[in-house]
Amino acid sequence: MKKRLSTILLVLAAAVNLTAQNSNLSNLMSSSDWSSTFPKRAGVVANKPAGYTSDFYSYENFQTAISEMADYSVSIRKKAGIAGQLTTVTRKSSGVTYEISSVNNTWWSHPGAESTITVDFATFINRDSPHNNKRELAAFLANVTKETTGGTRGIPVGSGQNGDHATYGLYWVTEVGKGCGYSQADANYPPVGGQCYYGRGPIQLSWNYNYGQVSKFLFNDQSLLNNPSLVEQNGVLAFKTAIWFWMSPQCPKPSCHQVMHDLWTPGTGDYTAGSKMYKNGFAHTNNIINGGLECRSNSSAAFTEKVALRSELYKHYLGTLGFSNSEVALENSSDYTTTCHNGSSNTMVNYQGCDVSQSDVVCTTPTLGDDQTLCSESVALNAGVTLAAGETIKWFKNEGEIDGETAASYSADVAGTYKAVISSDGCVRSDEVVINQGGSIQVSVDDDGIICASNGNPDVNITVTGGAGLYKLYDEATNGTEVASGSAFVISSEDVPIGQSNTYYVEEPAGQEATIGLSSRPNTDSDFLVYQFQRIDIAANYNSYRTVLTALDDVTLESIDFELANIGNGSPASLVIKVFKLGGLTEVATKTIDLENLDFGLWDQKIYTVNLDIGLENGQQYELNITPSNCMIFMSQYKSDTKLFDYPSFVESGVASLDGCLDPSNRDWGVFKNVNMGSYNWKFSTGGGAAVSCGRVPVTVTHDCATGVGSLSKKTINVFPNPAFDVINVSVEQGMNNGTIELVNSFGQVVFSKSLNTSSNNNIKINTENLNVGLYFVKLTSGTDSFSSSVVIAK
Repeated sequence: MKKRLSTILLVLAAAVNLTAQNSNLSNLMSSSDWSSTFPKRAGVVANKPAGYTSDFYSYENFQTAISEMADYSVSIRKKAGIAGQLTTVTRKSSGVTYEISSVNNTWWSHPGAESTITVDFATFINRDSPHNNKRELAAFLANVTKETTGGTRGIPVGSGQNGDHATYGLYWVTEVGKGCGYSQADANYPPVGGQCYYGRGPIQLSWNYNYGQVSKFLFNDQSLLNNPSLVEQNGVLAFKTAIWFWMSPQCPKPSCHQVMHDLWTPGTGDYTAGSKMYKNGFAHTNNIINGGLECRSNSSAAFTEKVALRSELYKHYLGTLGFSNSEVALENSSDYTTTCHNGSSNTMVNYQGCDVSQSDVVCTTPTLGDDQTLCSESVALNAGVTLAAGETIKWFKNEGEIDGETAASYSADVAGTYKAVISSDGCVRSDEVVINQGGSIQVSVDDDGIICASNGNPDVNITVTGGAGLYKLYDEATNGTEVASGSAFVISSEDVPIGQSNTYYVEEPAGQEATIGLSSRPNTDSDFLVYQFQRIDIAANYNSYRTVLTALDDVTLESIDFELANIGNGSPASLVIKVFKLGGLTEVATKTIDLENLDFGLWDQKIYTVNLDIGLENGQQYELNITPSNCMIFMSQYKSDTKLFDYPSFVESGVASLDGCLDPSNRDWGVFKNVNMGSYNWKFSTGGGAAVSCGRVPVTVTHDCATGVGSLSKKTINVFPNPAFDVINVSVEQGMNNGTIELVNSFGQVVFSKSLNTSSNNNIKINTENLNVGLYFVKLTSGTDSFSSSVVIAK
């Protein structure tokens, strides 16, 4: 496809922390559906088209691109009666704005009526009509399939035959038979010598001015004009270029997004009465993308054949997304059509005028916060907004509307999934939260919570029941320090000072967190073979080692700290993280991290926490790759025959482990443990049970050997002085006989023993000359009863 954009309009961006999100893809199409729909996509099919060995067009890459593009909004200001428009990009997460196209002084002084079009990228397949969202997704998939197909001409779409275009979508990343012919003079985006601007990515972006415009949106510079091959090296970036083109109204054209949501209406008298230009539907996406070649009265049969292919693919994907045959038929009835060319006298023409009948409207977004637990009679939900004029709010529980609830807050009294939906003309924003039913865990402690080594109780066990089996132990009723985590706990005499009581608090968390690996750069060592920053923008065998890890449960890799430096090579600093299943054939996830927001000057060195949120399966081993990335990494490598990193200790039972590194180009070497790729503090988490406990449950443990065990009275025995220096005096109640006095050290060893009888003196002296200083216990036993008292020997 050869397409031209005459006006800069919208933005492509890679944002790490977004204030706007678009997660609607998962509501329309699952990851497994994606894999079955595009089984021959680049990097997955066996023969590896164009040499791609990883899943370039993965579901995760598409989802990431959609989410990151949601951070952008574009305002296009125009005036009646004068050419030119002022186009401004806003990044929602940071509030940063920058102009993409400017106007001259005459424009500012012109008296024509001003109008503004606002394009919100969060609305891609994410408007208020689920029906039209599916139509838009089907239209997008049909067009990108047509542009990247590896199918065979003449094979019916959806037939399942070898060469069926419907199964060969997203096969090619770059244009077949690519050349360097797509360059022309352009004042704003002149072609760069030695660079080729052939088609790349899902929409096959072509021509120097398109690469210049999308680069201006993405980086506010000309990096993609200078190096267009970056698009074919990064699947997320490639999808972003396609979404950018799809969402952009291209004066005088509307955008593909607008026509699929019926937001564009041709002006009366603009076109020949009764022509295809007054029809709605999929055909307009064909006319926008490649109408000059495929949709004109003089289009050749070779091109009009492509019109039919696009139409068949669109109808096929509608069926894939759940449309019935009758619903599909409506796309070619009444005011709708899927073909832009039905014979030389029934075609579409060039667009006229620059106005659309309805622009994207940015409306208020509700924020419900984190999931909560229902412990009392209700949970207060608040959308956290003040509704603007023309906006309304509705509340839903488990997808059903809650009648009569139109305030910004709602009180939930039963568990469920709650959603707040704010609507205005042409705009819908929503957020949801899960309310779990709180559970009540029960906590018990053995030996009545009494620790006394001399009584055979050197520790006590805390048992927890009634939850999901994972608990945390804290030292405070709220906040405080986490003492331990697990399914049960043991408190020893070392945890509670003698003569004191500690109260612990047991809580069932929403999940278990663990941080493993090095916590910081290791100390320099003469045995290091490598201890320096390494460039990783070009992969080589010495810098391409991958870290191997194992998931010991269904876990989420939350984040990793990386030690980075800026190469300062003129291209925006970025870190590309790919996770593969061990073996390197199956890509699990790709994350591209924009490092420009670090205030990242030339050669600057930073410790940067990369938030990943990558799900990993129980029992699976993975390898994490960071090359090529446009940055440097601090690599530490011991000489293999001397020292190793302590990988065996980088493990959290039941969560995950770090196992070492491997060289993907020399896998026969296996996993080695003498390398660290500048990564620290790997944070993992597991999911918790739904029945999270309602608050923390207290339990008290006492270390007190003076507390009676049995039925003897505290008046039975008296020990003095305390502390003792030379002798311990033990006074036993008059008349006590047939008992035994023992002196026991803190290890439970009996160091003195004397039997009592009727002739015994009730005052006993114990010489401490040969005893070590420390804590001892004087124990009186009579039959099945006993009593003890602590004493400290000091010298």
